[in-house]
Amino acid sequence: AGSGGCLSQPSPISSSPTPQTTPPPTTGTPVHPRWAQDPACSLSASWGDLIDRKEQMAGPAFEAGGLGKLSEPGFGVWVCEEGHACASGTSAFFCFVFDEVNRVFVP
Repeated sequence: AGSGGCLSQPSPISSSPTPQTTPPPTTGTPVHPRWAQDPACSLSASWGDLIDRKEQMAGPAFEAGGLGKLSEPGFGVWVCEEGHACASGTSAFFCFVFDEVNRVFVP
């Protein structure tokens, strides 16, 4: 997830025996070494909030989908929110993956 489009390819995971880790964020947003691109960004909406928003055609707009070959245990779907404060560059969307264990969106 990140700000270069609705879903950007994450950096490849190192094949070294020592796993890569990301320092813990100060915001309380869980960090995942593959997905966390900007731990200062968060999405406080729940899936229920997003579904309600879509059904009521209320903003901000979002898109969601499956990670396909990029999925891994506990991370299978993504959501991108239009106009998110962390969106930058030419993209109006900022994207998150859903941490199915902690039930939160990870930037």
